[in-house]
Amino acid sequence: MTARVADFEMLAPWILIDSDRAKLLEAELSRELRSDHVLSGTSFEAVAMSTMTDDVLFITDSARGALAHVHLTWSGKPDQHPNFPWTEFYPSWAHFRDGTMIPMHENITCKSKAHKTDASNGSYGICRVIDAPRSPSPDLKRSP
Repeated sequence: MTARVADFEMLAPWILIDSDRAKLLEAELSRELRSDHVLSGTSFEAVAMSTMTDDVLFITDSARGALAHVHLTWSGKPDQHPNFPWTEFYPSWAHFRDGTMIPMHENITCKSKAHKTDASNGSYGICRVIDAPRSPSPDLKRSP
């Protein structure tokens, strides 16, 4: 598989995980996969997780995408439904960052503090985050 990617820049609620936690999350995903699940038969490596949900980011060798955002069920067994655990694929770090991580970050940032609106009256309530930090896309196919 790939080397663990240490240069992902995470925004809350996402955090990078160490190899011990990664092994636990990978084992749980393996227990939950049905033979007809989209990740069945692929290699995957947990690299990050959300601290607010049961969501985990995996690097994968799937033809569907280099990254898989997975919502674990924590049932310890395959679900009756082939779409669980829920999985969304991303072709690159930038797609995950822009499509999932930044919107989640903006959502919790908006709930934790007021942001001025674009309205000229200076009112508060509509969240707007300007210049969210961007990191370069790491090479997902590096070998150890």
